[in-house]
Amino acid sequence: MTRTTRHPVFGAFQFPFTVEDVAAICEVSLRTAERWWNLDAQPPRAAIKLVQITLRGRVMPDSWPHCWRFGDDRLITNLGADSVRWQDIETYDWVKKSWYEAMRLIVQTEARVESLLRKLPEDARAELTGHRARLEELRTQDRIAERWRLAHRETHRQHGC
Repeated sequence: MTRTTRHPVFGAFQFPFTVEDVAAICEVSLRTAERWWNLDAQPPRAAIKLVQITLRGRVMPDSWPHCWRFGDDRLITNLGADSVRWQDIETYDWVKKSWYEAMRLIVQTEARVESLLRKLPEDARAELTGHRARLEELRTQDRIAERWRLAHRETHRQHGC
């Protein structure tokens, strides 16, 4: 079937879609979707909206908390906090990736410190031993995430999350 990024009824999207996509999204027969696609019949407004929402990636997965929804181009959590913007989600993703990279580098640095400690004379090890202890503390701490989880656990539970 012909793939398009623009349809006179369903709208324009960033990637191609087909009549089969419309049939699957709306849970209708291929014949019904073809009639809509070929403009032989007008699809219900709800079907048009469903296709638009789905193809724009705005449908919330079942695994997300039920109290979350999109509105005014923001993720609204109903948790008494400001709405989450897509920029906030991207920032969170960047911070998370940076944290994992930092953890990877800490483990590598610890291994390097261990190898240096074996080579250094006893009197030169004190400062490096202090650095090793600090690296161990950094690697094992989860204080920020733990405090956040404890502070928000009850609020999430109250909203069915």
